[in-house]
Amino acid sequence: MAADLVKEILARPIQLADQVSKSAEEAQSFKQECLEFKAKTEKLAALLRQAARASSDLYERPTRRIIDDTEQVLEKAIALVMKARANGIMKRVFTIIPTAAFRKTSMQLENSIGDVSWLLRVSASADDRDNGYLGLPPIAANEPILCLIWEQIAILYNGSTSLDDRSDAAASLVSLARDNDRYGKLIIEEGGVVGLLKLAKEGKLEGQENAARAIGLLGRDPESVEHIVNSGVCSVFAKILKEGHMKVQAVVAWAISELAANHPKCQDHFAQNNAIRMLVSHLAFETIQEHSKYAITSKNQMSIHSVVMASNNPNPNNHRKEHEDVDKQSSPEIGHPMGNNTPSQMQNLVTNTMAMRGQNNPGKSKPQVSQNHGTHHTPDHSKSNQYSNAKQRPHHHHQNQHQHVKLSGASIKGREMEDPATKAEMKAMAARALWQLSKGNVSICRNITESRALLCFAVLLEKGPEDVQSYSAMALMEITEVAEQNADLRRSAFKPTSPAAKAVVEQLLKIIENANSDLLVPCIRSIGNLARTFRATETRFVGPLVRLLDEREPEVSIEAAIALSKFACTENFLHAYHCRAIVNAGGAKHLIQLVYFGEQMVQIPALILLCYLAMHLPENEILAQEDVLIVLEWSSKQAHLIEEPSIESLLPDAKSDENDNSLSSLHGVVRKLESKLGVDLSHKLDFIRAQIHFLFQPQQQQHHHHQQQQLPHQHHQQQQQQHQHQQPKDHFALHQNPNYHPAPPSSSAFQIFSAPPPQNHAEVAVSQPPPPPPAVSAPPKTTKRKGGPGGLNKLCGVSPELQTIVGQPALPRTEIVKQLWAYIRKHNLQDPSNKRKIICNDELRLVFETDCTDMFKMNKLLAKHIIPLEPSKQSGSKKAKVDVESAMRSSDPGPSVIISEALANFFGVGEREMLQSEVLRRIWEYIKLSNLEDPVTPMVILCDAKLQELFGCESISALGIPEVLENHHIIRK
Repeated sequence: MAADLVKEILARPIQLADQVSKSAEEAQSFKQECLEFKAKTEKLAALLRQAARASSDLYERPTRRIIDDTEQVLEKAIALVMKARANGIMKRVFTIIPTAAFRKTSMQLENSIGDVSWLLRVSASADDRDNGYLGLPPIAANEPILCLIWEQIAILYNGSTSLDDRSDAAASLVSLARDNDRYGKLIIEEGGVVGLLKLAKEGKLEGQENAARAIGLLGRDPESVEHIVNSGVCSVFAKILKEGHMKVQAVVAWAISELAANHPKCQDHFAQNNAIRMLVSHLAFETIQEHSKYAITSKNQMSIHSVVMASNNPNPNNHRKEHEDVDKQSSPEIGHPMGNNTPSQMQNLVTNTMAMRGQNNPGKSKPQVSQNHGTHHTPDHSKSNQYSNAKQRPHHHHQNQHQHVKLSGASIKGREMEDPATKAEMKAMAARALWQLSKGNVSICRNITESRALLCFAVLLEKGPEDVQSYSAMALMEITEVAEQNADLRRSAFKPTSPAAKAVVEQLLKIIENANSDLLVPCIRSIGNLARTFRATETRFVGPLVRLLDEREPEVSIEAAIALSKFACTENFLHAYHCRAIVNAGGAKHLIQLVYFGEQMVQIPALILLCYLAMHLPENEILAQEDVLIVLEWSSKQAHLIEEPSIESLLPDAKSDENDNSLSSLHGVVRKLESKLGVDLSHKLDFIRAQIHFLFQPQQQQHHHHQQQQLPHQHHQQQQQQHQHQQPKDHFALHQNPNYHPAPPSSSAFQIFSAPPPQNHAEVAVSQPPPPPPAVSAPPKTTKRKGGPGGLNKLCGVSPELQTIVGQPALPRTEIVKQLWAYIRKHNLQDPSNKRKIICNDELRLVFETDCTDMFKMNKLLAKHIIPLEPSKQSGSKKAKVDVESAMRSSDPGPSVIISEALANFFGVGEREMLQSEVLRRIWEYIKLSNLEDPVTPMVILCDAKLQELFGCESISALGIPEVLENHHIIRK
């Protein structure tokens, strides 16, 4: 507070005090009371004049409050004294002066004297104070804690007070701020922040620690943080991070993390003061060898890019030729934070990365010049045991051109001498600060990723102390979350070829595979955030995440489901590949368990992921075997699930896709046939597959040339008509050999029901009479049912044993399952330790014939108790079987053709004659093995170099391949 301002404040009370003393001498009545007023006001005036002389040392907040109260008391006193001066009889008669008013005002004057006396004592230096407690001023009688806060802040403001006393005052404020949020607000309101910042700049080690800790505790809400930032905390903390002691720097980093956590808008203020660059410097110290790139060298080098990435030479100070030759032969090594001299896999990765950067710019050996000043960096001594024999060379300044620059933290050597506990604490707090500063801030995340911080995080995740690992994982989680929303940052920082990104991903994957670490949740989130950066072949992340779906801790299962949903969601361009990997890893089974038995917070993300799988893999046989459609139908009837907005939009699409593609897999066809014929066809899978191949073999392709209209064989014409009315929708499997059976998981041979028919087929069908329906065919679109045998809503008979539980003789299958689970929950039959197991009571024991079971066994055991109500049509099935077998016997492998020389070279064969079906089979086998199907539009084939040379185009429709071969590469005999 300026001395002139204090004198201006004190001028009015001093004038009033003199006026009261002078008027009290002229009193005609209440002379005794007036004389008492005079004595007290003279004493008060003397104290006020003493305060005016010491105006430069006074603490503003209590000074203003005390002087304002004193001024009001003096105005009351002068009013009473002026009334007592009345000397006429009439004036004295009509002037009523209560005696109590003099007593009250006299007491208030006494309180003012006490307040001003306390103000002088608290503002005096420690040598001038009376030993002992300063006492409580009357003005703070109603709020004693305010007096204590004033006293401590006054000590901070007093420049003549020793640094030790100021450190103790800061410690007292730390205690007050930690105990009560209201005390913290009082400290801010009474101007304590400025005094703490002054101590942080000028104090000793302990005082700086206390001041920084107090500031961190005071910033508990956005308003408080805003006040602290406006007071200049960013520049003060930046200077400490640059030049302070490491213990103080650790506390400052913690305080920055607290301020950023409670008020994210202050992130940019710290970034503008180069706090990010300095924190990365501390994080990289002794973590990777090139930590000297992070050294804070000059105020002129304000860009993080210029400091962190400027020098690519591991030893930029070596100007002598002989030392340059030695340095070029040596490769950088990684100083591990744990002091382990054995290089790990992560250390080797970072070492190779540094070596590659050094090879890119081998000629850089001169110091970097920033603006008008050159800076000579000191050699890297982060591992003194490896460089103990090296002699430090003195620095030479170029006259009027260069100046020597002091390194951060006193010196690199000084930081090396710190004890390991302090170094570990510094790394932990630096990682914590970077974690909070990177939350939702694209520019800060970009600065962090452009530095070597990602490599540091990877190394610290591997071998760092526990708290350092935790904060590093949280920082990576926030950075990847920002990168997920920002495509530019994602492409630049986490591109697959980036060594830093590879190192981070490897460590995240290792932690997820370990599956018993406290870092599991942030690492799962980080992998999920990076889901869009992985190639289609990068399926190694899916397996560990799928295994975590079976985790007993709900939080882990939730995060695993959310992360997998980011792989499988529509926004991910490679969702089809990732969905297939999830299903192949067994994800459907775990998701069904979570949807049925999980807690509500687990059910929602599990159901969302299941919807994505059903939408993107409608033809998948594994999903069909697991009865995913039944799970989706059950979920659509659960109120707590369909109320979720994301599920409400996904579930109808998933059910529709699954239902509309019920014939897109072999098992779907078999289920429809079983429903129509009323018999079990599971033992006829190979036969049905062969018949489907036979019905759609390439012999019917001759319709394009209208040659089959002249064929004399009536049976072959019936096959043509049957082919036209079947209207195949995909030629993906039309050309498969009947003896060639693809593996069931990749049953794309049964995608024939999903694409429109060729136009020329329809034209031929117009000129022919409608043929009789085939014996074995897919049911019409209008008679489709929504699921397994008989449909979901079809009534089924219930056995007497099961009827005692569900209470009805006939119910739909889904309702039977629903009633059964209601019975299980009502009687608490789930195992408390593992709710997936069911402990059977007497009634359930009659149904399941066992003491305990689980969900999947239960579904199989229920089959014998669910009875179809419609009689099976044996005659129809026998007739269909006879017709299909006769058609099978009459099948023809197709005509023999002469292939072109280009096609023979493509197949790598010398013979030019082969079956037409074999030609198409080899073409499609090559397409399958080379993964040339468009992931977005499977009917489009993306030609590689060999196919481009053969077909003469970059892409081709699956329907057009036979025509191209017929016109250019096949010669009929």
